[in-house]
Amino acid sequence: MFYNNANHNDEYILIHDVGVKSKDLIVINLQEPGLLGSELLEHVAQLSDVQFLKVIGKMNGDDLNVLANLNKVLKLDLSESEVVTDDALNIESAELSDFSFPKGLKTLGKLQGGLLTKIVVPESVTEISAGAFSDLQYLSEVKLPDNLQTIRGATFANCQNLQYVDFPDNLQTIGDAELTTTQSGYQYGQGAFRYCTSLQHVDFPKSLQTIGTHAFEICTSLRHVGFSEGLLTIKEGAFYAISMMLLSISTF
Repeated sequence: MFYNNANHNDEYILIHDVGVKSKDLIVINLQEPGLLGSELLEHVAQLSDVQFLKVIGKMNGDDLNVLANLNKVLKLDLSESEVVTDDALNIESAELSDFSFPKGLKTLGKLQGGLLTKIVVPESVTEISAGAFSDLQYLSEVKLPDNLQTIRGATFANCQNLQYVDFPDNLQTIGDAELTTTQSGYQYGQGAFRYCTSLQHVDFPKSLQTIGTHAFEICTSLRHVGFSEGLLTIKEGAFYAISMMLLSISTF
């Protein structure tokens, strides 16, 4: 949908209800996989110049590598594209505020969109890498695909505004903490939801069997946890630094 700005005579296009100058939007219609890089460079001098992009067509590993280098993209629409490789999708842009997933994606590496507030991971995704969404300070809501069986360590670590997680129906494991090394050489474990300080309520699916080390460490606002009788293991530090006096626990 297009509309005009009467004051500036600029033509705009709506992307997910946000107006973008049509001259700034790059639309790439891939005739075959592997051409995204060369076609983008017909529009910009370097990949870091891309701010608004829509991709249509099939993408392979070469195309995913190009997307991984769009480190200043603000809005990225992949809803009319399809991934035809098992390679992971990695997006890292501190100012990304609007993102839509491609069809057919199986593996998500990192989605580091610094201004994203809500993420709905498509049902095609069966694997999400450790730390995929860590440090997203504005992320408040996440829906994970039902076929996902493991949430790895550090996946949502330091998402301090995260308030709601829709867990997969077939989730079996929340993994152990991932070891992180600071610039000074100090090492510590980053649990899957470590330092998600706005998270108040979690209900785990019946399929969950294991909650890994330090998984919900320092989730200081957590007030309710719902377990099923199928849960077999809660590992060391899984709920460390949480007030058990304020925590209600239910089983089903």
